[in-house]
Amino acid sequence: MKAGKNRGIKAAFISAVFLGLAPVFGKQAILAGFAPLTVVMLRTSMAAGLLLAIILIFKREYLYIFWLGLAGCMLAGAINGIGSLFYYMALGRLSASVGQLLYSLYPVFVVIWSFLDRQRPSKLTLFRIFLAIIGVVLITNFNAEEIDLIGVLLMLVASALYALHLPVNQRVLYEVPAPTVTLYTLLSMSGIVIAAYFIFDLQMPAGNVDWQPVVGLT
Repeated sequence: MKAGKNRGIKAAFISAVFLGLAPVFGKQAILAGFAPLTVVMLRTSMAAGLLLAIILIFKREYLYIFWLGLAGCMLAGAINGIGSLFYYMALGRLSASVGQLLYSLYPVFVVIWSFLDRQRPSKLTLFRIFLAIIGVVLITNFNAEEIDLIGVLLMLVASALYALHLPVNQRVLYEVPAPTVTLYTLLSMSGIVIAAYFIFDLQMPAGNVDWQPVVGLT
């Protein structure tokens, strides 16, 4: 039990590190000349392709999934894919630090979705939500002339959608291995962002641009 808990803590820590690096590479890619929708399309499709290649070569048993689990992954991927579009559009308007600070409020939205699912939050959780809301108010008003309120709204929508996809994936994880859930969720996300790219953007940066931030983001 203790070993499993330690693995969980390490996984959560590493996840937080990578989640924190995402806005840094994403903002660098946008400043390098990539449009926000181009960044999310390249990042998601390249990551999905890389993961699919790794599983095909080394772990083909992770390709199997029953149809209900696939439907859950597709739903979670669609929700998070739309959230990713909002995330990178917001990142085009906000600094990486402010953007990530707002995005990190997703646990607040997880509590809200859980409450709607008839899961009563604890008093400590409600206190944390109160502090988080105060933090958002201070961020958006302390230097109001420097904060893009549309960017803030876009990032909060992204955070809410990310939080919404978590309980969907959690239900699938009861029956399906995590690598399988990740693969099919990411493939579903790719379908959403690629469609959005072809509908709304369909442009690549002209000339020689630095692809390192996109590769790092992937």
